[in-house]
Amino acid sequence: MWIGQRLSRLVFLSLQRNQFRGRIPHRLCGLKYLQILDLSVNKISDTIPPCINNFTSMAEKVSLDRRIEHHLSDEGIFVSFTRLRYVDEALFTWKGTKQRYPQLGLLLAIDLSCNKLTGEIPKELNRLQELVALNLSRNFFTGKMLQKIGHLRQLEVLDLSRNKFSGNIPTSLSELTFLSTLDLSYNDLSGKIPTSTQLQSFDPSSFSHNRGLCGPPVSPSCSMVEPPPSKPAVGGEEDCDEFMK
Repeated sequence: MWIGQRLSRLVFLSLQRNQFRGRIPHRLCGLKYLQILDLSVNKISDTIPPCINNFTSMAEKVSLDRRIEHHLSDEGIFVSFTRLRYVDEALFTWKGTKQRYPQLGLLLAIDLSCNKLTGEIPKELNRLQELVALNLSRNFFTGKMLQKIGHLRQLEVLDLSRNKFSGNIPTSLSELTFLSTLDLSYNDLSGKIPTSTQLQSFDPSSFSHNRGLCGPPVSPSCSMVEPPPSKPAVGGEEDCDEFMK
């Protein structure tokens, strides 16, 4: 809980693949400069705190050429000094594939996948309009998807698979023109998939194993609905371990 207070200028926080339990502490919301939050593959439970909208760096427009850098200098006896400069890198995992991001300043991401999180996604998350990647897969989230998810205009990766989301896919999802990775599979979603060039370009597997989803790319029309699975697959520690290998 002290991280949000004592490390207030933290930019990259990765605590993945541990045995952390309990809820996400509200004090973590004090990290207003945070650009990457990765708490995946733990045993974190309860809900996402609404104060998540305090992550100012994920909410405000910033320069695209920003870089996270460290400068080390070593001054010797003879006044002259050598300066070493390096740029941090991150390994981020999506759909079982590790991707390297050489410029952390260009990545704004939240990964809470493979935990025991419950409840609905707080509407305050809509404020993180500069978010590039959001992975909430393999938890126990319920309720509807964020109706204003289209406000996250910079979103390139969205994975909400293997939860218990219900209701329609919000029409605002069709407004995400940069979206390149989408996985809504293994939920209880229903109704017609919103129409847009972007959404219809995804493989049907991105929408599979939902009860009552219809329309392209799942079916030619809503008169041909995919049959519901016998047992929806949701999170689980063993399932996550296999997924993350």
